[in-house]
Amino acid sequence: MRWCIQCETKKQSDRGFLHTLFLSQLGKPKKVSIWVSGRSCDALWSDNSQHIAVTDWTGSSVAGIFLVNVADPSKAEPLEVKNIQMIAQRAELEGHCYYEALKWESAQQLLIRVFGHIDESESHGYAYYCRSIPHRVLRSS
Repeated sequence: MRWCIQCETKKQSDRGFLHTLFLSQLGKPKKVSIWVSGRSCDALWSDNSQHIAVTDWTGSSVAGIFLVNVADPSKAEPLEVKNIQMIAQRAELEGHCYYEALKWESAQQLLIRVFGHIDESESHGYAYYCRSIPHRVLRSS
């Protein structure tokens, strides 16, 4: 089965734009909304086309990763990066902190980047690369 992701953008009066990602089967008119963002987002297909990692650039100081199971696209699950506190400093995670899905390394594993900067007198930028296994979402129906 072949799938297609489309993004539709609508002007929201003076509040900016609303971007909606839709998933549909190629050649079929029915489409399902899988993500809505007021800023921007990136969609990354898994190699087996059963899952989509959506990086939502939510705000000027935060971005998160959400996972969509193509078999049940009505609900996206946030990706929890386990043990990130063992890698990053607390001040980094509380500052401008962005999680970005970079690459599906397998059907069960994502390469992600956690990066950002701190706006303190001791300001610095950082970037960490790690692998995450999104167990719950990746269980096929």
